[in-house]
Amino acid sequence: AGGEGELVADSRTPSSEGTSFSQSGRLVHLDAVRGFAVLAILIQHFIVPLPSGPESLWLRTVQSTFLQHGFKAVSVFFVLSGFLIGGILVREISSTHSLNAHRFYVRRVFRIWPAYVVWLAMTFVWLWARTPLWIVYTNDLHYLALRALWPNFLHLQNYVQGTPPEVWSVHASHTWSLAVEEHFYLILPLVLLCVVGLGRLSKRLIGIGLPLSILLIIAVGIASRSYLVNIGGTVGAPGDFQAQWAMNWPTHLRIDELGIGVMMGYLLVYAKDVVLRLRPWRLLLLALGFVVVICSDSVGAKLGLNTYVLAPVLNASGGALIVLWAWLADQSLRAKIVGIPVQAIAYVGVISYAVYLMHFPFGQYVAYTSAPIIRTEHSVVNYFLCLFLYLFAAMIFGAALHYLVERPGMRLRDKWSKNEHKQVSFEKGLVNPSQT
Repeated sequence: AGGEGELVADSRTPSSEGTSFSQSGRLVHLDAVRGFAVLAILIQHFIVPLPSGPESLWLRTVQSTFLQHGFKAVSVFFVLSGFLIGGILVREISSTHSLNAHRFYVRRVFRIWPAYVVWLAMTFVWLWARTPLWIVYTNDLHYLALRALWPNFLHLQNYVQGTPPEVWSVHASHTWSLAVEEHFYLILPLVLLCVVGLGRLSKRLIGIGLPLSILLIIAVGIASRSYLVNIGGTVGAPGDFQAQWAMNWPTHLRIDELGIGVMMGYLLVYAKDVVLRLRPWRLLLLALGFVVVICSDSVGAKLGLNTYVLAPVLNASGGALIVLWAWLADQSLRAKIVGIPVQAIAYVGVISYAVYLMHFPFGQYVAYTSAPIIRTEHSVVNYFLCLFLYLFAAMIFGAALHYLVERPGMRLRDKWSKNEHKQVSFEKGLVNPSQT
């Protein structure tokens, strides 16, 4: 399982300022990037018997490509999250020389926890009701649902596994990336409050402290992976779940990717005019971003550097270029006219958090139960039929969670926000703070 970042900042423009690029005012290209990333992750997690024979060789190649590169969409999620959410905090500090951390934390609870708690409750009941089926993995079935899911109740699932791991991994391990973001956004305001404190001595210290603090966050992630390599840590083979979990999921080993996103937000606050000059080259940025992400594993080896240490930085850097393309595209007047395929993928991006939550274990259950009935190993058509059912189920379950739980939670958050001091918006035309 790989889980890939639950992006929780909506890409909206204020209705009273900036340019709306869709009827809902969302920045559709940013949503499309998010939708494309979550689809890549869902396809990577779709593992059912492949059809045999030479006519399916191309399909095996495609699946191998997704298995090799699909997890890199995590970095795109992390960068986009840091870009939107971190950028709002940077903008607030830049404009007011202060930071309302309490307001930020409360708004984030309203944004993340309603859907997460409902998903966790559903997964708990699902696992409890099906407890006897897991006798193949453990003879001790007492409190199995609680033992398997307790790390998720405490948001420690990227540091501690539920027991038995075989049960936890197919139900809740995908939420490791949500734990990374929750830890990061618990720490980030505290770091930035230190910068605000320096600003009380001199306003110039804020201008110096902001980029240095962000660079420090990026350095922590790189240094943590370097240290792990130096003490003998091994990345493990792709099928080695334990090694992959220990080496790739802890917050301190991924924090630099979110930091790169925050640095992008910083640049848009302090150097927006310079960034906008890249608009004519945005397609080149998109192409370069994909190349960097795809080639990130081989670049380190060719440079004689450790791939485990370098690849996440390259993935995040490529993701930053892709996100920058999306933002520049949404600043273009042409973005008012968006094709139906882009709108469709952007809609997936709108509900991506709920879809990502629900694809384990519920979407996976549809895949695992339908595969032997459809007999995916018999033909390519059968395989794609099973893939369609899996994606369709994940979308339906996700859309239900989004509209029944996530949206009401956001409305409660916005109602609460009306009684608070108006938060300064991050870059006119980028995001509406009431929707982050």
